[in-house]
Amino acid sequence: MGMWTTKLARHFIPTRFGIEYCRERVRQLLHELGFRWRRLRHRHLRTKMEEQAAFVSELETWLADWAGGLGAAVCRGGHSASPSDVDRPVVRGR
Repeated sequence: MGMWTTKLARHFIPTRFGIEYCRERVRQLLHELGFRWRRLRHRHLRTKMEEQAAFVSELETWLADWAGGLGAAVCRGGHSASPSDVDRPVVRGR
């Protein structure tokens, strides 16, 4: 299916059916018909998908190894701490 925009649909409806709608009503009609708003994602022209996949795989392995060496981590109030630091008071503003 091609990409329909509100502007394109607003031009198409009166030429095909002879009825004019405002921009907002065309948006509502498209939504009622099951169309959803989507933003296209930018993809760099020189993107090498294989290199990206290899990087993501390597990063996941590295993160898993790194997290495994930390033991269990506890997160309190947006701060991560090792289990031995949980009972220590958190001093802010210093």
